[in-house]
Amino acid sequence: MGCLLEEAEEAEEAEEAGHGARNLLAAPGRAEGEEEAAGKAAERADREASSEGGQGGREPQTYDADDGQLFLPVASVPSVAPASASLPDVPIEALPLPTQRPAASRLPPLRVVGQVGLTYIVAESPDGMYLIDQHAVHERISYERLMRQRGAGTIDAQELLMPAVVEVPPAAAETLLGSAETLEPWGFVLEPWGEGLVRVRAVPSLLSLEHLQASLLEVVDHLGGQGGSTPDNWREAMLITLACHTSVRAGQPLSLEEMRDLLRQLEQCKNPRTCPHGRPTMVLLTPGQLERQFGRSM
Repeated sequence: MGCLLEEAEEAEEAEEAGHGARNLLAAPGRAEGEEEAAGKAAERADREASSEGGQGGREPQTYDADDGQLFLPVASVPSVAPASASLPDVPIEALPLPTQRPAASRLPPLRVVGQVGLTYIVAESPDGMYLIDQHAVHERISYERLMRQRGAGTIDAQELLMPAVVEVPPAAAETLLGSAETLEPWGFVLEPWGEGLVRVRAVPSLLSLEHLQASLLEVVDHLGGQGGSTPDNWREAMLITLACHTSVRAGQPLSLEEMRDLLRQLEQCKNPRTCPHGRPTMVLLTPGQLERQFGRSM
């Protein structure tokens, strides 16, 4: 009986010794796990530190497959000092001002509606309805174009493939041919062709051959009165004459696009509201005037 008790005590002591040995063997394993966790924490810290130098925007998400954790690094905004604007030290009074036309000469936005009597363009704008003289408008456009050409030296001319022979009174032919050199900078190239006949080899590019005879006769009138006028007055009269004879006439039908084109060109003129003779190019009927005409207001 005593032997059995001794054997039981020895077995219990052996089992306790075995547990102690297993605990000693497990301790290094825990140490290795702690080192591995510390290494992963350091890697996460490195990733977060490297993400701070990014260019802004949303930071990338990092997934650690070993421990199943999703890391969202804190976004950082780099501190950048705002660049100071460098402006020239120029007083406001010294800055050049943009060139603007007087408000009175500007045209409002115009929408073409149609044509009345083959003479007037009907257009509407925010301030009412406009009746626009198509000949006066085209005359203003042609006048300013010819004036720019003359200021540059000569009027643009077109050489005729088949020279035109124009019949005029003998005295008029003599005046024209005697002033051929004077008329050449104005676009006319003239040659004699017999009594009362003038051969025309070139004309101003804006001039229609349909109005060639009338233009030459009016030029004769200006040449005849040249001695009693100043050079500036004579040039002005020539510009007005050519502008008149190069423009559309009253009674001439125009398409909507032709009317729109006239108004687009008129908007570019320095003095769009009068023709070269001083007549108005347009008349405004305000909403108030129309309402009174129709008895809508007192």
